Amino acid sequence: MVVEGSKQCERVDAVVHDRLNVAEPRQSKIGMDRLVQLDALRGFAALMVMGYHYTAKFGEAYGHPTALPFEVTFGFYGVRLFFMVSGFVIFMTLERVSDYKDFIVSRFARLYPAYWASVLLTYLVISICSLPGREVGRRVVLINMTMFQHWFNVDHVDGVYWTLSIEMSFYAIMLVIFLLRSLNKIQGIAVIWLCVMVLTRILDNSGVLKIPGLLQELFLLEYGNLFFAGIMFFKLRKNGIKAFTNLIILAALVVECYIRGFESALITSVFFALFYCIIFEVPFVNLLLKTKVFVFLGTISYSLYLLHQNIGYVLLLKLYALGLNPIAATLTVSTAMFVLAACMTAYVETPLRETIRRWHGCRKEKRLQLAASRNSMDLT
Repeated sequence: MVVEGSKQCERVDAVVHDRLNVAEPRQSKIGMDRLVQLDALRGFAALMVMGYHYTAKFGEAYGHPTALPFEVTFGFYGVRLFFMVSGFVIFMTLERVSDYKDFIVSRFARLYPAYWASVLLTYLVISICSLPGREVGRRVVLINMTMFQHWFNVDHVDGVYWTLSIEMSFYAIMLVIFLLRSLNKIQGIAVIWLCVMVLTRILDNSGVLKIPGLLQELFLLEYGNLFFAGIMFFKLRKNGIKAFTNLIILAALVVECYIRGFESALITSVFFALFYCIIFEVPFVNLLLKTKVFVFLGTISYSLYLLHQNIGYVLLLKLYALGLNPIAATLTVSTAMFVLAACMTAYVETPLRETIRRWHGCRKEKRLQLAASRNSMDLT
């Protein structure tokens, strides 16, 4: 009976893995390639953000001993790309699941294990080595473990965590749309959301209605256009090129320009172009995104994003104190972060994610067996 139960759990694990793990779908090779490329976009986005933090942002906060030959001043735009990829992947995930619990477990398993480990490691490093202006107490760490610290007006252990609050808002909104069985109405919802974003910004700028920042973030009034653009790109991939879907994407870009200005819209348009290249299978872009470097970056992107900022700042300060020049120090710290993120992915993020999914699969199978047994007894 134990062996049989184990085999049943293994079968359920395969089913749950197929439904929840959007990075490895049982689809055509083209579909798999496209998802590999999405992971590569995540890696590219993480690299942009890291470059910005180690050059421009670190220079503002602590200063480099000598001037860098260049600064990745545009790197913070990588967050926009993260939001677009999330829109694409989350909508695809919801279309594949039939039970909201599967989605919740999928997101929990994907986000929390690496996040918890990163919070604790970052706190430990800062507590031991010190990082002026960024030290936090144990209470802050405990509240950060919920991932809801932003809504409690509590400091982040690491500043990069602010985007997770936006992501959680998006997940909650999409879960509500799923529960209302309205995924098939997503295009209409996107149009309404974009209009509300513009309207609230007009009212806010005119002084008629001041919307608190937390409410703007909770209802995606700042970045909703990027998530919905990602969803529309998924619709293009699934249903082919449709004029209305392209118009929504164009509207999302116009909203970006209105809310954050021409420069942001220009860089966002480059990200849009990358998505179109994936959809149209432009050879050079697709081959580039499938190279081992980008696949590796995509694999470690989440852990790299979580770990790189404050721990990287500590290392940069230590290396500068030893007399290293900015280029050598930045390259050394970047390499160290790649290794640390790879270890976090291999030994924490991936195994714990799969363990949680297996546990969920076995519990689901047991519930189904119990329900079947009760139905059988009722019939007899």
